Amino acid sequence: RRGMVPACFACVCMGLTSLPAWAQYIYYSPDDHIWRVAADGTQAQSVIDDGCLYLTVAAELCELFWIGYTCDGAVCHRQILRANYDGSDKRIVVDDIPIYVNDAYVQVGGVAVDTLHRKVYWVQGLPLGVQRANLDGTQIETVAVPQITLPVDIEVDPIGGKVYWLSNSQDSPPGILQRCDLGGGAIEQVLVIDDGIPWGLDLDLVNNKIYFSDGAIGHKGIYRTELDG
Repeated sequence: RRGMVPACFACVCMGLTSLPAWAQYIYYSPDDHIWRVAADGTQAQSVIDDGCLYLTVAAELCELFWIGYTCDGAVCHRQILRANYDGSDKRIVVDDIPIYVNDAYVQVGGVAVDTLHRKVYWVQGLPLGVQRANLDGTQIETVAVPQITLPVDIEVDPIGGKVYWLSNSQDSPPGILQRCDLGGGAIEQVLVIDDGIPWGLDLDLVNNKIYFSDGAIGHKGIYRTELDG
């Protein structure tokens, strides 16, 4: 569902055991709303009713961050928003993410939060690339501009000092995982996904693993590899 047209992606994250009881949920977004369900599959409820394109959980902050959208007639705007785990205290972080540059559509990819350095990251196709801002939306800056047009997700490793992003392509190979330093230098290719259509990305920094999902027919599933590919 992540290709030429951005679509809502079911990002699944679970609250840590050290969090309050009300935070022990799996969060996902299958239908433009943000839902949560208890770990045993019960108590499903919608916590955010607005449009959601990409979702992440900032466990250290006990907050949700997502890329949403608002539409005024035929004109739609992308935003980064945040809220508490129960959907309360919703507020805008970045008010207007550009989706057109020189009349050309620019795809918006996922969102990631670096709580160590108090930054939120997102990724867009050329010519915008990997972007970040302070958690309050100030100081928007370009981190790196990789040669991609169809980004699908982004994650950050604040301790290791790396930003990872996943993209599709209309050419061959169709899927590429790349990374760079937090300062934007040392862009490198981590993994080539030859026959797949990658959708989502996550990092397991405890066990030094990368997880990604593949939606290609014949390859559908969740895959993992080392942080270096």
